[in-house]
Amino acid sequence: MGNLSSTCIDQPSTVGFILSGAGIGGLVFSPLVRALLSNVGPRWTLRALALIVLVVSLPIAVSASPSRFLGRRPTHVNLKMAVKPTFLLSVCAGFLQSGGNGLPLTFLAEYSVALGYTAAFGANLLAVNNAVNAVGRVLTGWIGDRVGRQNTLCSMCLLCVAAVAGLWLGSIGDGGRKGLWLAFVVLYGMAGGGYNALFPTVSPCSHHLTIPQSRRKIC
Repeated sequence: MGNLSSTCIDQPSTVGFILSGAGIGGLVFSPLVRALLSNVGPRWTLRALALIVLVVSLPIAVSASPSRFLGRRPTHVNLKMAVKPTFLLSVCAGFLQSGGNGLPLTFLAEYSVALGYTAAFGANLLAVNNAVNAVGRVLTGWIGDRVGRQNTLCSMCLLCVAAVAGLWLGSIGDGGRKGLWLAFVVLYGMAGGGYNALFPTVSPCSHHLTIPQSRRKIC
């Protein structure tokens, strides 16, 4: 996805549309995996998933067009770029945000059970989150084309913080507030999708890695 998004770096909406497939996959695979685990067990579930990945990926790998780069690209580390403050700050931002971005989803189903929901309903909430995430990737990519990718990315990160601090932590009190938890699932799915769609386009833009001089102004 990183290599693919760098090809479409000019348009965040394009990257958001491409990466929205991950959210749709989560929507489909959450109930599918649960059904497979219940009927055939974990071993055959893993085998079935491996077969699905093979069937889907093999035609793509065979029919994909050649790289648009005719010559071999340099793969060595550019030390001058690696010590630039913009690059180092981008690395830190990516590490911190990516490290925390997936944590709520890791505990989403488990915390839903702690609030009194069934395990099946918790898995359905994860599927809903993935569906909203897919919509968020497309929508925020479209917004990023119009108001700036960095502005939109910062707004989505702040919205993620507000969702965790206000809705998730707020749902803990009084024996569990289910309404706040459901609002968190939707809002965090939307905001988290915006981060996933925009960060691949902002990261190269911040230190002018792949964007021509004429296009740097859109960052």
